[in-house]
Amino acid sequence: MAQVPPVATLPLALSITGWTIVGSLGTVVAVVVGAMSLSSERRRSKRDAADQVREQADQIRQQIQTFATAVHRVVMLLNDGSALISAASLTARALRAQAGEQPAADSLRRLIGDPPTAVTAAVEGWTSSSAAEELRAALTEMMTAGREIPGDVHLFLPIAQMLKKIADDGYSSTVFIKLLTDEPARMFVNAHGDDDLDDLTRSLATHLHGNAAQYFVVRYSGALAGFQSFVDVAAPGLIDLESSVLVRVARARQSTAHYKTYTDELRGGVARLRDLLPSETLDQLEVEIDVIQTAISKEAASEALDVAHADDPQ
Repeated sequence: MAQVPPVATLPLALSITGWTIVGSLGTVVAVVVGAMSLSSERRRSKRDAADQVREQADQIRQQIQTFATAVHRVVMLLNDGSALISAASLTARALRAQAGEQPAADSLRRLIGDPPTAVTAAVEGWTSSSAAEELRAALTEMMTAGREIPGDVHLFLPIAQMLKKIADDGYSSTVFIKLLTDEPARMFVNAHGDDDLDDLTRSLATHLHGNAAQYFVVRYSGALAGFQSFVDVAAPGLIDLESSVLVRVARARQSTAHYKTYTDELRGGVARLRDLLPSETLDQLEVEIDVIQTAISKEAASEALDVAHADDPQ
């Protein structure tokens, strides 16, 4: 009978030493896997944080661009003058309507110069003008956009505030009320004593628009150019900052300093960006602030208006 070869005997259990070796290997593997997982988690966290910074920076850039666009629109509407033209025509019609259903020219002439009548007509003219409403909406959007920009990027708000004050002064019922009362009203009536009703109404609208537009251009055109130039320089400079830097600037605590003027506040905002923007950008912003300050000063306004009056044959 053939002999069956012996079967190799396999151990039924590892020795204590064998289990120790296996356990040690398992621990090493666990440590390596854990370290790899931790390293991967850290890399993922860094990527997530970097993505968050980029997203925040993009949001801030969009806010800056929104404000710059709003300023462009407001400046365009103020320079265009459509709101003045529309409100002047509607104010003249409102004044005519107060003279009665079928008024005579003399009836309208008698109302010109009467303060209560002037207030009612001017307010109605401005509130019923769609062009004036468009300007008011643009101003509101600009102010909202200026307030939403955070941190040291908040330096744009004084520009919005000055533009709003200029519009309130030059594009408002107040200007028309002044032109419909006192000496301006007397001069107008004396110059148009022979006009019929339709000619008088048209001349009145021209009186309101022409004088209000001249006042605005002489008083504020230089300032408008300065506002626009400031934004055109500052907005790209901030938008071009690295994302991490832009976010840091936006997270900065807003200054609690009290400034005497809006231009002083602008200078303070530019000074806080001294180490971030290129020197040529900072220098140009200072130049534009000087332009704005000169243009809106009382001395410059008085001189410009004196020149305008000297050139006016009336």
